[in-house]
Amino acid sequence: MKLSKVKRRFAKRIAVSRIVEQFWCEKKLEIKLMHGIEIKNDAMVVGEKAHREMALRDSLPEVDNFLDWLGLQVYFSNVSLSQFYKNGIAREVFLVANISQENWKWFLTGSVDELKLRGGKVQIVERKTRRSGGIPANLHHRIQAMLYHRMLGMLKRQDYSENLKAAYGLKEGVRISREFAEKAGIGNREIMSISREISTKIMELPSLSDTIWLIYERQRRGEVVGEVKFRVDEAWLEKIIDFARAYWTGEREALKTKDSWKCKYCELRRYCE
Repeated sequence: MKLSKVKRRFAKRIAVSRIVEQFWCEKKLEIKLMHGIEIKNDAMVVGEKAHREMALRDSLPEVDNFLDWLGLQVYFSNVSLSQFYKNGIAREVFLVANISQENWKWFLTGSVDELKLRGGKVQIVERKTRRSGGIPANLHHRIQAMLYHRMLGMLKRQDYSENLKAAYGLKEGVRISREFAEKAGIGNREIMSISREISTKIMELPSLSDTIWLIYERQRRGEVVGEVKFRVDEAWLEKIIDFARAYWTGEREALKTKDSWKCKYCELRRYCE
């Protein structure tokens, strides 16, 4: 696949996870995308399973088409936000925010691990699983959490439903398939209708805390092995977004990580020039 074609895929809409990968190793991300390589190691499988269990989605049927996948994200995000108004916690909330500026348009997408009511404000919480104890180097985790903070803050002023429609090119009336809805126990199949409910719920959330929590948990037992608390730095995050976007717009080439230890464990090092 040509690099220009790869980049066009993300010129309008990009997942936060892709940007996070850029700040782990941008060259590795580029190789993955160009060669269509999917990497899923044991740690990732365990982490995904933990998130599904926490969000009570581990028993859901497999999704085999895009609309059912998107509808599932929207449906359960709506359910989760309803739970927030009952018990002060929402998990795996799928966000779609318009971060466009005057001379460019870009939508960010992704699921924030947890929204928690603390001191009358909504706090972003990201949970990461670890094979061993201790707190790892976490720049990319901080970026991920701050992007979710930025997205949620913007969605308190934006229309989630319109963002969803524009980012994914949806039309009114699009539905989750009847077959999947029955298997998953989903009632309302109208994706745009559900997304309008999300718009209202996000706009009515309490104000956001400027403090974010990263919680590191042991994979097998789920015990907390470390926590990091930090404040949002909007000016720094703006530079991060500009730097990340410059790659997708072709203003610069992919950069290799400066951390040589990452290369030793990289599954794609044989492809790297």
